Formats: sequence, C-alpha cells, structure tokens
Amino acid sequence: MCSEMKYEYGNHRDCYDALEDFRNTYNEHMKNGNKYKNVDIYIPSTKGDNIIILIKIPSIIILFICFLLFIFIKL
Repeated sequence: MCSEMKYEYGNHRDCYDALEDFRNTYNEHMKNGNKYKNVDIYIPSTKGDNIIILIKIPSIIILFICFLLFIFIKL
C-alpha cells in the first residue's frame, strides 16, 4: 500500500522524487481552496526520518555538554 511505503535512499529515487513533487503540488492546490468533499486535503510524505541524523545530533550535543562539564570541573 502507498501509506506503507518508506523512502529508501538510492532505491527507485526518481519515482520517490516524482511522488514528492506531486505531493507538494497537490498540497499547495488543496491549501488554496478545497471545493471537494470527502477528499484528503493533505498527502503525507513518503520519506521516512533519517535515523542516522536523529541519532547523531543528540549524541554530539551530549558529548559537547560532557566536555564542557569536564573542563569546568577541572578549572
């Protein structure tokens, strides 16, 4: 099903890019005025969250805070 599709970088990238372009066009059109009933006014993205980025950013922040605490304790 389309709702179960997840974006896999590199696999069928052109297809996913075309879907994202259509989604953006559809969402813009529906935002300007919805004269249709029983029609979704928003199509969610097929791209999933990049788990590597979601893990790296908090890890870097935690390491930075630990480093600062270590420096301040030594002073």
